[in-house]
Amino acid sequence: MVGEGERFEVLEPARVYPAAEAQGRWIVEAPVMTATPRQKPQFFTGPNAQSRALRYAYEAFGSARFFPFPAPDRDGPSA
Repeated sequence: MVGEGERFEVLEPARVYPAAEAQGRWIVEAPVMTATPRQKPQFFTGPNAQSRALRYAYEAFGSARFFPFPAPDRDGPSA
């Protein structure tokens, strides 16, 4: 709990979404604010892939944004 006069920073959550090219495969992307160029998205497959991906996102980054559909590019549509 945040006390009087205390502030806390709300960070962008990790993104969790299914891979467009493969059914049953889930992707976790690190939040933009914490991602490094070497940090690659994590892939999860198998019968519990969605659950494992969400658990990983919460354990590694503290929060997750769940997309039940393939997520669009972060940079937006290409021209």
